[in-house]
Amino acid sequence: MKLELAFILATMRLCFSVPIHGSLPLLFFAGTLYVFTLLAAGLWIAVGVETHAGAFQQAQVLLLRRNRSQRRPVSPFQEVISGCSTS
Repeated sequence: MKLELAFILATMRLCFSVPIHGSLPLLFFAGTLYVFTLLAAGLWIAVGVETHAGAFQQAQVLLLRRNRSQRRPVSPFQEVISGCSTS
């Protein structure tokens, strides 16, 4: 996993000239924490269901939760999309 992250960072820097500011060890730590969090969520879903369809539904519930006050799905990209509107 760390090798893949290093490859992605090197490609960003060498091919696309994306500057990387900050601590690389902290970035590797955050990447590792992110991957283990997703793995834990997958295990949590897998333990609670018996079928593939049930696991898919649980993943959708976990990732696309509903905002109770607005009664509509909340997307992780909602802030990005709303920030792109040209008024």
